[in-house]
Amino acid sequence: MNTKWASFTALIFILGGILLPEWWLIASIPIAIIALLLLDKGVLRYLGSGKFLIILAGGSLLLPFLGGGSKISIGGIGYSLDMMILGLRIVSRGFLIFAGMSIFRRYVPPEQIANMFWKIGLRKLSVLIPLSLHLVPVLMESSVRTINIWRQRGGLKKRYLRNLLTLLISIQVQWVKEAEDLTIALALAKRERGNDDIGGAVEKS
Repeated sequence: MNTKWASFTALIFILGGILLPEWWLIASIPIAIIALLLLDKGVLRYLGSGKFLIILAGGSLLLPFLGGGSKISIGGIGYSLDMMILGLRIVSRGFLIFAGMSIFRRYVPPEQIANMFWKIGLRKLSVLIPLSLHLVPVLMESSVRTINIWRQRGGLKKRYLRNLLTLLISIQVQWVKEAEDLTIALALAKRERGNDDIGGAVEKS
């Protein structure tokens, strides 16, 4: 995908995850998966490797057991229908939003996203939005990796605490580095182009 097509696709995914009503949202997931298979299977591999969707889905699947609202019986076990629908909504919204973030991260340089928001007058968002789109998946993936290693080492025990803290610091280095690089690039671009075209200034530098 080129940058413009990737930007359009990512925005459709993110806005769909935020704005679609629940039944349209749930029904859109098979279409979204087929679209990703046709456009870029790498996005699906990235989402799977991060494992945050697995955790999201696993947590949501526990909701039907929490009770409340209408009840249905499956195999002699009572489930909360309202909570089941809520779980599907959480998984669906999470899938679409994180898929959109992943597309942005793979194809769209952060300075281009910043330039788009800068030009339409949302200058504060020109920094916050690119940071969020590019760094939230990194932070989520790092957190999941931390939890997995923590679990493999036997949970929170005194003899593992120092190793866990060291691990937490080391896996966030990439997150911090990207944030610093983007902030510096945007500041240089603002000074060089007189606040008119961030993306062009960054590319020139």
